[in-house]
Amino acid sequence: MAARINLDGPLALARRIQDSVDEEGLVRQHRLDDSEAGELMALAASVVSAEGAEDAAAALPKKAAAAAAAAKKRPTSLREHYAEDGEAWTMRPGASPNLTRLHADLAALGDEKTALAETLRRRLGAASLTLRWTPGLGHVCHIKGKDTQRLAAAAAGRTLSARRTTRSFHDAAWAALGARLDTARLHVRAEEARVFAALRAAVVGALVRLRRNAAVLDELDVAGAFARLAAERRLVRPLVTRGAAHHIVGGRHPTVEGGLTEAGRSFTANDCRVGCAGQGRAWLVTGPNMAGKSTFLRQNALITVLAQVGAYVPADYAEVGIVDAIYSRVGSADNLYRDQSTFMVEMLETAAILRHATPRSFVIMDEIGRGTTPEDGAAVAYAALHHLATVNRCRTLFATHFHSLADMAAAECLTVGSAGGQGAIEMYCTDVKENRDGSFSYVHKLRKGINRQSHALKVARLAGLPERAIDVAKRVLDASSHDAATEPINIQSGGETGGAVG
Repeated sequence: MAARINLDGPLALARRIQDSVDEEGLVRQHRLDDSEAGELMALAASVVSAEGAEDAAAALPKKAAAAAAAAKKRPTSLREHYAEDGEAWTMRPGASPNLTRLHADLAALGDEKTALAETLRRRLGAASLTLRWTPGLGHVCHIKGKDTQRLAAAAAGRTLSARRTTRSFHDAAWAALGARLDTARLHVRAEEARVFAALRAAVVGALVRLRRNAAVLDELDVAGAFARLAAERRLVRPLVTRGAAHHIVGGRHPTVEGGLTEAGRSFTANDCRVGCAGQGRAWLVTGPNMAGKSTFLRQNALITVLAQVGAYVPADYAEVGIVDAIYSRVGSADNLYRDQSTFMVEMLETAAILRHATPRSFVIMDEIGRGTTPEDGAAVAYAALHHLATVNRCRTLFATHFHSLADMAAAECLTVGSAGGQGAIEMYCTDVKENRDGSFSYVHKLRKGINRQSHALKVARLAGLPERAIDVAKRVLDASSHDAATEPINIQSGGETGGAVG
């Protein structure tokens, strides 16, 4: 990368820009612009407030109130502060020989202004006299305090503006000098514009080299960020292959793990060998609510993305076959203004996945079919799982609370190890560990098998559901289990939203 950076021309150009541009002047110019905008915002806000127009107030920019408040806090306008000797120049005086000469001429005129002001103070005996320029009056002499009354008669014929404590009047010498100052500033501005145009032309001339250098710096920036992240989060270098399998050992969710670490908790890592030899290309994941199914799905999708963009991944070992696309059907949302219910949105997204996924794709699906009756939901969920495993034939992680899907897959000999079957689907699950005192804890470590208990009532109790409601739910659940005899009961639990912890 270092050999690809060309600094011959760009380095000289950078020094030229650094020597020409006055950054402090740019900051001043920005402050002037912000001050002017804030004053206009304050005026607009005051007008709207005075007339009580709520619709007009809603149309004001969101930052109008803050800008107006800031403008009110300023004792005087920055434009007035920088108008004369504090002019906000954007180029350094040494940016060009002509600019150096013009600034010298301007400084000499500034000295003349100082001398003229001192002469007028002595001649008129007015210590408060200052030489000013205003948009409405032009170049004027300004006095205040006791000098106002004492010089009222002397300046009567030349007075342009008078108040109780201030008076502005015209002086021919200051008017002539002011005109010369205005002309000098105009010449400086014109020369600054010429210098800026020359710098811009030089940048355009070096455009190809600058862009090539920028591309190298982009790569260094990304690689450096990935390297720092890898060191801080214990990430490993993945092996990206042309195969169609995921072999991830000790995989972790990068953001969930970070949040748990900040809270002083640890993340439970899990392996993923979907598509590997002897493993199913589709994993059916069952288990309790909040036991980490959704997190497992998401972490493997994120590991895939990180590996394929060139980053290290949160795992002990990772071998990832290149994917052409990652498809995700998780969470719940509706689109009612288009007459699309939560279930309709779910089906639209599922249909898109089933139509477009290829054997090179990686698919995660979480709680398909939860938006309708348990019977219909289980049927749709199994249809999606069956299609992904046998038609799309892509790597799939499929989380569900419909435990009957495992029985359906076994009945059609689709599970790994089934006699004469395709061996496309493998069962994994998470658990709940119950203690003698009635307490419990989640076991986030995946194991082979099926967990037919969603433990929804435990989650309901944790959420604060009244105990009488919990008792009613228990009676309904016991009655359903008794009526169904040996058949598993499909309880629709509502699924997970991706906030599962490790």
